[in-house]
Amino acid sequence: AVEPQPNRILIVEDERIVAHNLRRRLESLGFSVPALATTAEQAIVEAERTNPDLVLMDIRLQGDRDGIEAATEIHRRLGIPVVYLTAYTDADTVRRARVSEPLGFLSKPFGLRELQSTIEVALFKHSVDRRVRRAECWHDAALRAIHQAVIVTDEQGAIIYLNPAAASLTGLEERALGKPLSEALTFVRSAPSEDADDPLATALREQRQVDLHPGSVIRGADGRHTPVDGCAIPLLDERGQAAGLVLVLRVLPDHSS
Repeated sequence: AVEPQPNRILIVEDERIVAHNLRRRLESLGFSVPALATTAEQAIVEAERTNPDLVLMDIRLQGDRDGIEAATEIHRRLGIPVVYLTAYTDADTVRRARVSEPLGFLSKPFGLRELQSTIEVALFKHSVDRRVRRAECWHDAALRAIHQAVIVTDEQGAIIYLNPAAASLTGLEERALGKPLSEALTFVRSAPSEDADDPLATALREQRQVDLHPGSVIRGADGRHTPVDGCAIPLLDERGQAAGLVLVLRVLPDHSS
């Protein structure tokens, strides 16, 4: 079996004695340190060259740019997570640092156990975030590929997702995001009956999948009338409460003519 490689951590610290001491501590914990950097510019270059799993970034650095600026660029361009090292944790510094979406802060001085736990938590959070983003990409690709129209709303009925088929059907495309579903489409029936409740409202109220009534027709934002079938499926949160709705529609041949 191939042994797993140690996580690689780039150290950005302008005090060389501190940087070398930190390197020894990290290596004693089983991590690998591919490089040391002392300035923001060097940090960016080394991050591109070594592609580490994590950057330990001192906020105060030599030169015109500080660690926050370097971390923001590294995160934006390379997606590498950052943990800040700092003796300055004032509100303004923390507020600026949040822009780079750090996965932790280590206030100097810190112990070996604190160093290890902060890094391990940061690496774990980054791994989870990557899996979630990858799953979202897969789901989005799958939804874009299918021919059925898929519309997802939040608990207030505002559209938070629609695939290309749904955009074409409603005539709204991307500008529908954030708007009420009622603005994207309206259900129209040629022969309303006593049981012709709104399937969307029913799905949310009764928290169950509701199939569209036979003969359902929708009127899109562009005024077109389209016969459809499909279903409305409630989205439930961890407490079992309605958190939104998924509407799946399939266009049917129009036999009215």
